[in-house]
Amino acid sequence: MHLADHHPYIRCRVEQAKRVIAEGNNSVIVTVLELPYIFGAMPERIPLWKDVLLERLLKMNPIMFPKGGTITITVEAVGEAIVGAIERGTHGERYPVGDQNMTWKEMLSIMMEGLHINKKIITIPTFLATFWWKQMARDKKKRGKEGGLDASLLFKDILSRFLYFDGGKTAAILGYQRGGVRDAILKMVDRCYPKKDSMNTTGSAH
Repeated sequence: MHLADHHPYIRCRVEQAKRVIAEGNNSVIVTVLELPYIFGAMPERIPLWKDVLLERLLKMNPIMFPKGGTITITVEAVGEAIVGAIERGTHGERYPVGDQNMTWKEMLSIMMEGLHINKKIITIPTFLATFWWKQMARDKKKRGKEGGLDASLLFKDILSRFLYFDGGKTAAILGYQRGGVRDAILKMVDRCYPKKDSMNTTGSAH
């Protein structure tokens, strides 16, 4: 898809993988895990999902998001994949790690369930999502910030696509367990908002 040609963040990841494998120089076994959307929670740490997505969703009513989807996985499975790569990985291999393919609407619905909020989720055209995101990018640029993904192409290239694959192939090689993504999303939400009843949110509670 030539995404690295347009998105600095992706280009950086591609170059990182090439450089780190080359640095192994046949004296150190180097493998790369290509990680998808990871859900779950760790003690004493607020998941990045709170600022990246959940806070934005809470301000929207209804929630507007483009079509598309991605592959997901639990944090526990990622830990097992890392161990598997150390024990069984082949030098120079890049392993696409993943478990459950999920549409954005499915993912957001589980998040709203975890928040005990009933909001309608509307699928919007790619061009509307792009217009909204470009506005946000302009606002960030005024504050001296720049995104690693091209705002004019983000939804067309990535978020409006169904970027799925069969996670079972890599799971068989690295030996990580599958399943539990839904519960991991709920656990993540609960870690972000442990006192949901006192939250000031838009939307009606279940």
